Amino acid sequence: MTVLEAARASLQQSFEVEDRGTSLLARRRRSLPSRGVFRLLIPRVVLRVKPELSVRPDALAWFMLIMCLGGVVVEVSMPRAQYPREYPPWFIFALCGFYVGALAWEWRQTLVAARTALR
Repeated sequence: MTVLEAARASLQQSFEVEDRGTSLLARRRRSLPSRGVFRLLIPRVVLRVKPELSVRPDALAWFMLIMCLGGVVVEVSMPRAQYPREYPPWFIFALCGFYVGALAWEWRQTLVAARTALR
């Protein structure tokens, strides 16, 4: 049994595992829906298992991080008096803070679950 086969067998209990030839991609199973607005606002993290373990945000999480950063730049650089907006000034900062906090929490939960499964 190779290292990847052993990792696949131990991860399948708590992760959705996808074989990529020389590596495995795994996403933690969650009870939250993963479609629509929930998919945008609640980040997902991908666990990549080659012989070593790496945890990264998925493509949509990277996109949302860039959008949050763009929203903060717009909020800071464009004066509200000249360019009025229909949302309160704190909204973008709160959304960005929530998203980064949720991403950090998901990252930690995935890492803990992976370490527990691979023991």
